[in-house]
Amino acid sequence: MSANSKQEGGSHYAGDYQHWDFVCECLGGRYLEGNLTKYIARWRKKNGLQDIRKALHYLLKIRELFADGDLEAPPIARRTGSVERFCLVNNLGPMEGRVMWLAASWEDGHDLDVLESVLRELEAEADN
Repeated sequence: MSANSKQEGGSHYAGDYQHWDFVCECLGGRYLEGNLTKYIARWRKKNGLQDIRKALHYLLKIRELFADGDLEAPPIARRTGSVERFCLVNNLGPMEGRVMWLAASWEDGHDLDVLESVLRELEAEADN
């Protein structure tokens, strides 16, 4: 299933050329990782399971663009301190921290598989 053919939490996006397509083409793919991490940072305080599923939806789009050669892995610089600081200041748990780290530092399909695995663990926790 294509990321553009589904939506979590509503039906206000539709079509083959959606807002995230526009932003990725014009501003770069880091928008996707940014939104993925936004939903994980807030899931315990806001929309629970729905936020985790939205993060998984963003991961699906990242995978599609990466597989098509339209998205490269994020640059290595500026990661370690920022991830640790964000998690500490926002009281994020170890699994959320792992998501933040992986979203900021993935390099290949295997890393995206690991990211999905951690997101699925969070999904299972939220679903209970």
